[in-house]
Amino acid sequence: MQTTLRALWRQPAALRQAIARVGEPGPHHVPLRPEALEHVLETLVTNAGDALAGERAGWIGIRTERRGERVRIVVSDDGVGMAPEILRRAFDPFFTTKPVGRGTGLGLPVARGLVESAGGTLWLESAPGSGTRAVIELPDAASRAGAPTAP
Repeated sequence: MQTTLRALWRQPAALRQAIARVGEPGPHHVPLRPEALEHVLETLVTNAGDALAGERAGWIGIRTERRGERVRIVVSDDGVGMAPEILRRAFDPFFTTKPVGRGTGLGLPVARGLVESAGGTLWLESAPGSGTRAVIELPDAASRAGAPTAP
């Protein structure tokens, strides 16, 4: 993808257009309202952007793929990463590593709740200095017989 997501991470409309251009060809149908999926992705991309320390060049990537009857969406960055004790608490409500007035500690718990309400999972993989991968897995409604097929 030529467009850098770092420039888009605070502009939801531009982010939505960028997301629409990435991933595996062909439609994926997931049982999550489009605005809910957009909220989850905005949260993950915002956190990835915050992890890009200072003014150094960094990258944020979004990749989608079908895995059997599941759709996997991965948001990756090459930011500062997280120590194991931070990673363990990342989904705790009101836990944040952001400065006062910058984060509420609700972004990741709400994102996980939205994904889980649709029968999916959301987890993080990270290590200090190695960036972070946020992985969303959702059922692919198009692959289930008789399932709704709204994108």
